[in-house]
Amino acid sequence: DASAAAAGEAEGQRFVLRTYISVNMGLAWQPLTAPSATADTGAAKALQAECSEGKVDAQSPCSLHLARWSSAAAAPGVLFGVGNVGLRLSENPEHHSVFLSRDAGLTWKVVLDGAHLVTILGHGDAL
Repeated sequence: DASAAAAGEAEGQRFVLRTYISVNMGLAWQPLTAPSATADTGAAKALQAECSEGKVDAQSPCSLHLARWSSAAAAPGVLFGVGNVGLRLSENPEHHSVFLSRDAGLTWKVVLDGAHLVTILGHGDAL
C-alpha cells in the first residue's frame, strides 16, 4: 500500500500496523469498522483529524486498530480491545482507548478513555 508506506516514512517509520478481521476462516480479510462515536480526548481527536482532512483513500480507510484484545469462552462474541481509530495503530499509548464488541468484532464502541488492561472473567464479567 503506497499511501500507507508514504505516511509511515513521513514519520520515520518503515512499517505501519493495522488490524483486520476475517469472518470466513481466513478466506477474506477486512479492516475493523471504526465506532460511530469515538472518544472525546484530544489525542483521539488528533488521530481522527487525518481521517477527516481527506488524507484517506479507498485503499487506506480510517478504521479501528488494536494493540491488544481479549475474549473468553464464557462470554461468546464479547471482545475487549485497546487501540485507536485512524489510518494505523498509534505507538503512543496516550492515543489508545478501550473498545467493546458484543458481536464477535463486527461493531465496536468506546467504553474507556486511555489505555487500560481488561480481562474477561469466568462468567463473562470484565475486570
